[in-house]
Amino acid sequence: MAGANHQLEFRKDGIAELSLDTQGRSANILSSEMVDELTRTFQRLHAMKEVTGLLIRSAKPKTFIAGADVNEIFAVQDANYAIQKSRQGHALMNLVETLPYPSVAAIDGPCLGGGMEFALACTYRICGNGSNVRLGLPEVRFGIIPGFGGTQRLPKTIGFLPSVDMIVSGRIVDSRRALRIGLVDDVVPSEILDNIARDWLKRGARRRSSKKTPLWHRLVEWLPPARHYVLKKVREKTLAATSGFYPAPLAAIDVLEETFRAKKADGYEVEARRVGELAASPVSKSLIHIFLATEEIRRSKLEIAPKPVRKVGIIGAGVMGGGIAHIIAAKGKMIRLRDIAPSAIAKALDTVRELNEKEVAKKRIDRREAENRYIRIAPTTDWTGFHRADLVIEAVVENLDIKKQVFAELAKHVRNDTVLASNTSALSISEIAASVPHPARVIGLHFFNPVHRMQLVEIVKGRETGAPALSTTLDFALSMGKTPIVVADRPGFLVNRLLGLYLNEACRAAEEGIPVLEIDKMMVQFGMPMGPFELMDEVGLDIAEKVGHHLAQSLPHFPKSSSLLTTVRHDGRTGKKGGKGFYIHGPKGKVLDEKAVRAALEEASNGRGFTMTTGEYDQLVDRMVLGMVNEASRCLEEGVVTSPRDVDVGMVLGTGFAPFRGGLLAYADVRGARKIADQLRQLAEKYGAHFRPTRLLEELAEQDASFAQWTEIRSEETHPPQLAMPGV
Repeated sequence: MAGANHQLEFRKDGIAELSLDTQGRSANILSSEMVDELTRTFQRLHAMKEVTGLLIRSAKPKTFIAGADVNEIFAVQDANYAIQKSRQGHALMNLVETLPYPSVAAIDGPCLGGGMEFALACTYRICGNGSNVRLGLPEVRFGIIPGFGGTQRLPKTIGFLPSVDMIVSGRIVDSRRALRIGLVDDVVPSEILDNIARDWLKRGARRRSSKKTPLWHRLVEWLPPARHYVLKKVREKTLAATSGFYPAPLAAIDVLEETFRAKKADGYEVEARRVGELAASPVSKSLIHIFLATEEIRRSKLEIAPKPVRKVGIIGAGVMGGGIAHIIAAKGKMIRLRDIAPSAIAKALDTVRELNEKEVAKKRIDRREAENRYIRIAPTTDWTGFHRADLVIEAVVENLDIKKQVFAELAKHVRNDTVLASNTSALSISEIAASVPHPARVIGLHFFNPVHRMQLVEIVKGRETGAPALSTTLDFALSMGKTPIVVADRPGFLVNRLLGLYLNEACRAAEEGIPVLEIDKMMVQFGMPMGPFELMDEVGLDIAEKVGHHLAQSLPHFPKSSSLLTTVRHDGRTGKKGGKGFYIHGPKGKVLDEKAVRAALEEASNGRGFTMTTGEYDQLVDRMVLGMVNEASRCLEEGVVTSPRDVDVGMVLGTGFAPFRGGLLAYADVRGARKIADQLRQLAEKYGAHFRPTRLLEELAEQDASFAQWTEIRSEETHPPQLAMPGV
């Protein structure tokens, strides 16, 4: 028996096997079509008395069900439509759960969202032991909550409190963790997964999960006052973490509290109605916009076939060099790590070991894998082994002359086809490439700090960079689990160019008399993960100052670099890494160094007063954010990037720009080009010519068009972007 997206076969021993195979997709998706199709199949299965058990598996290798169709959720405009879809999902899962014989989900890959809810409806869940197995209900990351019964079945499977943690956080676990918490019943070698699953159906095998429910967990489940108290604390913690910008985690708490111990049908209806409200909300649309944009980038079609990168050289064993070495070793590649100072190499290796130990402590990897990662890094103070490298990443001090010297020497010790990448954050790749033979192999590969956490990398295409180097570097970045955006070789590239303008404007506002704490507070209230002065401390005041000066000197339209950073640094302040910057950083957190900041402000402003006006406060957020919007439109004009999508992804993943706003230019589209252009003109009159709307922004305002529409117009032109991106 076959459907468009699945195959149902019957064995002589009475076991039926349902193989899922969503057509035209690399992974199985619970689309509306798939839900309807499976509903009809399970209705027929209920009537088959000759069947004694059902094995549910994926016909696609290394996957189960990746979730519901995100594009369908993105298209939802009406809450009632989403409610109806949720009810249809409930109906399917109830058919799975109430089969007159046992069912088993054989999971050997991602089992997320709707896929996890499908598996929860089965009698048993058995996992393969591969590293690609991931299980969870990450719906809150898309601004919704589980809508196919997940809020009702998960508490019955793993307990109430663990369910609150998983659903409210969107946490994803591997197979070992899933077994420990009782989410799955067994973990077996992937090669024999189907055979073991059949044995479970034949013998009713005993669950291997050894989960024991602590006494206080049981008390919370049985005593409503205890449950109410715990959820009150969870709600407070969630509000503090999300600043109230993300309604889905709070809605999940409400649903779990309201429906635990409720009648089954009532619980499903409460879940469906909350899903409907959330799916039609602007926050959900913004979060899904970023997800789809990121996935589109990750699925980029390369211009030409990339060369395989098996061995990597890294020059410079500082903070970035050590971080880069760690993520590359984690992907199984061999590394030659060079620095002229043995102490620097030792420090980098300590960083790698420390990061591995943290993963061991969190049970993400075992001790053997940690040691294997460590021994993949071969340190050296000379050029031994670099002739074998397929890719070399330079991560030395951010000084153009030094980088050119390093590349000139490096070129003597590598093959002519070795890709040479600089981890510069702002310097010209074209100038660096001029120092080596065969400059077509030179490219920028800008990682963000901390490397193991920051998902974004900027791939900088110099004037001479060739297609082989670009394809190879893109493929390498993707294999590292990063999200790459291709940028042109212009000062500051994309992220630091926009961020530099933002940070400089914050300094200018402080010089005018707006308190540093107030500026930081207002930008956090806008949705940034931290204020601009907190961010400068995190980045390093020395680095922020250097990049700011570079941008002001390199881009004629940029405002003069604020002198505040220079004055703050007079007594050696470098930010968090040195223990003090705008803030004093200690083991218990940070506190603004008001005395030092006041002294720096007085020096930077040449004794001007610090009288504040309401107007300055009212326009502060627009000064900070619309300045970046204007500069982003200038980057599109100059071809720094070829799509507003790259701006949105770059700013969210590279700076933490409020994801619930969908990215910088998605936010601009909500505000509208006409209103933004008008506001920029007002800001230009008061704060400087760098606020004057760009030609592109003026054109969008005149046509009452959006950046999204500009993308559509651009795609019809005869100058296509470097990479052809497939639909998601």
